[in-house]
Amino acid sequence: MLKKFIRVLFAVAGFAIAFWVVIGDKKVETSNDELPVRLKATFAYQAAKWYNDQRAFPAGHIPSTWKAKAFSHIRSNNSLLGKTTSGVSQLAWQSIGPSNIAGRIRSILIDPLHPDTLYVGSVSGGIWKTTNEGSSWFPTSDVADNLCIGTMVMDPTNPNIIYAGTGEGYFNIDALRGAGILKSTNGGASWTLLNNFPNTDPRFLYYFINKLVINPDNPNILYAAMIGGVWKTTNAGTTWTKLNVNSASIFCMDLIADPDDPEILYAAFGLGVYSFDVSDGVYKTTDGGSTWTKLSNGFPNPNTGYARISLTVSSGTPKVLYASLADSNYYTHSVQKSTNGGDSWFSATTPYDNLYYVRATHLGGQGFYNNVIAVHPQTSSTVYAGGINIFKSTNGGTSW
Repeated sequence: MLKKFIRVLFAVAGFAIAFWVVIGDKKVETSNDELPVRLKATFAYQAAKWYNDQRAFPAGHIPSTWKAKAFSHIRSNNSLLGKTTSGVSQLAWQSIGPSNIAGRIRSILIDPLHPDTLYVGSVSGGIWKTTNEGSSWFPTSDVADNLCIGTMVMDPTNPNIIYAGTGEGYFNIDALRGAGILKSTNGGASWTLLNNFPNTDPRFLYYFINKLVINPDNPNILYAAMIGGVWKTTNAGTTWTKLNVNSASIFCMDLIADPDDPEILYAAFGLGVYSFDVSDGVYKTTDGGSTWTKLSNGFPNPNTGYARISLTVSSGTPKVLYASLADSNYYTHSVQKSTNGGDSWFSATTPYDNLYYVRATHLGGQGFYNNVIAVHPQTSSTVYAGGINIFKSTNGGTSW
């Protein structure tokens, strides 16, 4: 099917007498016979063929009935399409958009002074805004330096000031590279690129900002968790300094702050899936990032085979922490819990997704990519764990 498409493409192109291509600043005439050679040199065909072959395995072609079979499988196995699971109550969700963006949404901001105003960051569609709770949306960043948005924070004293970290640092096959941090001082009407990160790792520079944290007591202080470590600014992003976290990994995958004391932060290090990285653990600072301590008391040893770690802290009870760990195959390694600010940890119950596989854990083989955990701001026993599906616990992770 793909080869037939390529042949048709060349046949249409053959109606032209000559083609013009640009090499540097000089135009040169290219004959029809040379065009396939030039296209091959771009490796576009190989990329498209690889993409097609994945979906054609093992028969070598994509059957024409694939869509009907897929819908049939969904109707038979997905409880959200009419088949309920005994003992499981279904939550009602309503889509509010935006419906015309490209890519997945990885971040949502709500204006605390005007809750009708929301911002969403799309991985390849930029930043969109609504002022009517999602009834309508409009893009704010079409002319910004980068449209790959992975994380956003808002100045708690001035909701017009927004920071957006670019890049998707999970190394999924369709991940996109960022360009630093975008900043707006006018509610998204315009954006400035911040990328003054000296001495970054030359392999990753400032291209993958995984998490931003802002100090509510002094909004000029921000932290950026990125591929390359943790960085801090004290002048609202004008300059950044790398913090010395003595981790075996350079991949900082998550960063959270104590809601009562912004000098206390927790950083999760390690993606552990590629030759240039390893598994590691969770680190804590109590002095705004000057010094860090690894939290290893009761926390699993990296040798037990985990990769990406996601973190959450309770606003109502800041000593309560949860961590969602993906195993080396990206299913759930464990959900870890601390009730004393990370001084010690113990395992909560692992959420299982019986609708996806038979007794499969909730991360479903995508824990390097889909791995989120959040605790209710007032009730530390209510926790949400997101992987292939979303799970809820109302008893601190004892059951889901």
